[in-house]
Amino acid sequence: MRQLARLLTGLLPLFALASLVAAGAATAQPAPAARASSEARARGMELIKQAAAAMGGADKLAVVKDVTVKGKVVLNGPMGEVTGDSVALVLYPNKIKSTINLPMGEMVQGYDGKTAWVQMAGQAQELPAAMNEEMERSIITSGAIGLMRLALDGQAEVGAAARPR
Repeated sequence: MRQLARLLTGLLPLFALASLVAAGAATAQPAPAARASSEARARGMELIKQAAAAMGGADKLAVVKDVTVKGKVVLNGPMGEVTGDSVALVLYPNKIKSTINLPMGEMVQGYDGKTAWVQMAGQAQELPAAMNEEMERSIITSGAIGLMRLALDGQAEVGAAARPR
């Protein structure tokens, strides 16, 4: 059991990062950013509105109940590079379950709106409370639905950056 706990503890940061990457998040702990210019904020909202329109409109987004995000993940850790398949299921407003199939077995991470947990090799373990915020961020960013909802409701500020040349 101690070996499993050490393995899980060592893999948790990698699993959390893989979940965030698969979900489309840029970083686990973003640094405080300078406020975007009014032009960048206006362009960001224009892009959010265009994306929402392409997905059927704000009214359709408001009633989305779940999102599934599938992808490939690459974990780099002390044992080298490991690849796997990832599936994240978000149930709005506050639940997520991410599954990664790796050569050493299946890892499942979840959040029920109150508690984050991880399961591997038939053993489940509650995650530190600090992971709750990361899981909530994953819910918002998975499939971009949560972020678009917040931006359209005026609860999130978005800005568009120039594309690198």
